Amino acid sequence: MLTIHDRLFALEDRSEPGHWEGDLIIGREQSSAIGTLVERQSRTTRLLHLPLRDADALHDALVARMSDVHRECSSR
Repeated sequence: MLTIHDRLFALEDRSEPGHWEGDLIIGREQSSAIGTLVERQSRTTRLLHLPLRDADALHDALVARMSDVHRECSSR
Protein backbone atom coordinates (compact mmCIF):
# COMPACT_ATOMS: atom_id res chain seq x y z
CA MET A 1 0.00 0.00 0.00
CA LEU A 2 1.28 3.48 -0.87
CA THR A 3 1.41 6.26 1.65
CA ILE A 4 0.31 9.76 0.75
CA HIS A 5 3.99 10.66 0.29
CA ASP A 6 4.39 8.01 -2.43
CA ARG A 7 1.80 9.54 -4.77
CA LEU A 8 2.85 9.84 -8.40
CA PHE A 9 1.70 13.45 -8.66
CA ALA A 10 2.23 16.52 -6.54
CA LEU A 11 -0.63 17.35 -4.19
CA GLU A 12 -0.89 20.86 -5.65
CA ASP A 13 -0.88 19.54 -9.24
CA ARG A 14 -4.42 19.46 -10.58
CA SER A 15 -3.45 18.75 -14.20
CA GLU A 16 -4.53 15.10 -14.26
CA PRO A 17 -8.31 14.48 -14.24
CA GLY A 18 -9.94 11.61 -12.41
CA HIS A 19 -8.56 12.01 -8.90
CA TRP A 20 -11.28 12.38 -6.29
CA GLU A 21 -11.05 13.48 -2.66
CA GLY A 22 -13.67 12.55 -0.12
CA ASP A 23 -14.79 13.70 3.26
CA LEU A 24 -17.51 12.92 5.75
CA ILE A 25 -19.66 15.50 7.53
CA ILE A 26 -21.31 14.37 10.75
CA GLY A 27 -24.35 16.32 11.96
CA ARG A 28 -25.20 17.62 15.37
CA GLU A 29 -25.23 14.95 18.06
CA GLN A 30 -24.05 12.51 15.39
CA SER A 31 -27.63 12.03 14.21
CA SER A 32 -26.91 12.47 10.49
CA ALA A 33 -24.09 12.11 8.00
CA ILE A 34 -23.32 13.18 4.44
CA GLY A 35 -20.37 12.28 2.25
CA THR A 36 -18.66 14.71 -0.10
CA LEU A 37 -16.58 13.91 -3.18
CA VAL A 38 -14.61 16.53 -5.12
CA GLU A 39 -12.80 15.86 -8.41
CA ARG A 40 -9.46 17.61 -8.08
CA GLN A 41 -9.14 19.13 -11.56
CA SER A 42 -12.66 20.29 -12.37
CA ARG A 43 -13.72 20.76 -8.73
CA THR A 44 -16.91 18.86 -9.52
CA THR A 45 -18.64 18.13 -6.23
CA ARG A 46 -20.91 15.20 -5.48
CA LEU A 47 -22.82 14.70 -2.27
CA LEU A 48 -23.61 11.28 -0.83
CA HIS A 49 -26.79 10.76 1.15
CA LEU A 50 -26.03 8.38 4.01
CA PRO A 51 -29.22 7.04 5.60
CA LEU A 52 -27.12 5.15 8.15
CA ARG A 53 -23.68 5.91 9.56
CA ASP A 54 -21.88 2.69 8.74
CA ALA A 55 -19.44 1.32 6.19
CA ASP A 56 -22.12 -0.53 4.21
CA ALA A 57 -24.19 2.64 3.74
CA LEU A 58 -21.08 4.55 2.63
CA HIS A 59 -20.11 1.82 0.18
CA ASP A 60 -23.60 1.65 -1.31
CA ALA A 61 -23.77 5.44 -1.67
CA LEU A 62 -20.34 5.59 -3.34
CA VAL A 63 -21.21 2.86 -5.83
CA ALA A 64 -24.55 4.46 -6.70
CA ARG A 65 -23.22 8.03 -6.98
CA MET A 66 -20.07 7.19 -8.95
CA SER A 67 -21.58 4.62 -11.34
CA ASP A 68 -21.56 7.12 -14.22
CA VAL A 69 -17.93 8.28 -13.87
CA HIS A 70 -16.52 5.73 -16.33
CA ARG A 71 -19.09 6.76 -18.95
CA GLU A 72 -18.21 10.45 -18.49
CA CYS A 73 -14.48 9.83 -18.86
CA SER A 74 -14.78 7.51 -21.84
CA SER A 75 -17.05 9.93 -23.76
CA ARG A 76 -14.43 12.71 -23.80
